[in-house]
Amino acid sequence: PSYYVALVLSAAIGSVTQTELIGTPTVEAFLMHLLMVQVWSGNLFSSINVVLWSIAVEVHFYICYPVYLRLRRVLGPSMTVLLLLLLGLGIYAISSVRLKGEWRWVGQHLFLTSWWQWGIGAALAEIYVSGHAGYWIRLLSNRLATLLWLIGSFAIGTNDPVVYGLHLRYWLLPFFGAGLLGSLIMRPRRKFGCLKRAGQWSYSMYLSHPIAMAVILSWPGSRDLPAVIGVLVS
Repeated sequence: PSYYVALVLSAAIGSVTQTELIGTPTVEAFLMHLLMVQVWSGNLFSSINVVLWSIAVEVHFYICYPVYLRLRRVLGPSMTVLLLLLLGLGIYAISSVRLKGEWRWVGQHLFLTSWWQWGIGAALAEIYVSGHAGYWIRLLSNRLATLLWLIGSFAIGTNDPVVYGLHLRYWLLPFFGAGLLGSLIMRPRRKFGCLKRAGQWSYSMYLSHPIAMAVILSWPGSRDLPAVIGVLVS
């Protein structure tokens, strides 16, 4: 529901004003977004509202959820992540070498190239529910683990080395982020009701933040404000 609300509002605002995140809607783009297949078109991938592509990719993850469950039962969560990582690397490499123009972009951003990241999240959810991290326990439960994973995440996140056309940050950062989250969920649990509710709402807010920014920027004189102030106000 949040996706479709954001889609309609983005299309309405994009018909009046455009920003770096909100574009002019077309009938084709709207229908593609409605069916969550805009990620199959390089030209429409970031149309209407730049951040909506992520929901389409998530839908494709869940359509293939039975496949993931089968792999997990046969291989276990860790080996499943490794298999999906190799699959993603292979499809990304083939798309980079064999495809041209718009189709290269589509191939590089298919859900299959990032499914392994979702698999990491599923493995973390299993650790959270069970309270056991298996042979990863030493990497997650050390007293310094959280700080080290945090530093590593910032180090990878602020640099993007490219090797043979491969952006290493895209392939390394999810593991550091997973290590950070894993070290946090292995700590003694505390109940923070307000943070839990904020977490449940966070993605819906993420989908709508380009809309809020577009509204702020449509006010007279707002474009003269420093960018950071505009973001904070939004």
